[in-house]
Amino acid sequence: MGNLNHKCETDGCYLDALWDWEPFNDCFGTSGIRISDVDGIVERNGLFLMLDGKRVNRLGGREISTGQRRLYQAFAGWGGHVVVFHGEPPRTVRFVRRWLPGAAFVPEVPCDLDGLKSIVADWFTWADGNTDTKSPPLAMDRLAAEIRLADPPTRADEDWPEVAKLGGGIEHLKGARWTG
Repeated sequence: MGNLNHKCETDGCYLDALWDWEPFNDCFGTSGIRISDVDGIVERNGLFLMLDGKRVNRLGGREISTGQRRLYQAFAGWGGHVVVFHGEPPRTVRFVRRWLPGAAFVPEVPCDLDGLKSIVADWFTWADGNTDTKSPPLAMDRLAAEIRLADPPTRADEDWPEVAKLGGGIEHLKGARWTG
């Protein structure tokens, strides 16, 4: 794995080097919240791209937990881009789905590694010359429009009713910007 700074020969098994988030479980009361990991995140000109890779399970399923969906939607609601891809590590990509700035959801489509690389490269081209967090990269926006025409998405409040409830979660933070 080229970008990882871990060497099993000198640092031990990679799994043994991962953080154990279990001690933090009681920090969230009885909510059932658990700390989530993200596989990659990039910042350019104050714009963010989150990448999260998932394995395709034995039956071909590509589930995402409710908590992670909420995380992705909230991140996109703050102006970030989220790309979730499914496949077999380290380099086989089979499907991709996205949340664009403003929390617009682009349903899952078949995709390979080259397609995923194109999405990331398009994001960088857009972010490199743009600081308008309200408009997605053109290629991503164009693809989203094509997908919607071919297969209109389910409204978020129908697909994930718990996410759309007003007065819960982080609705009051929409439009907030981090400082510090």
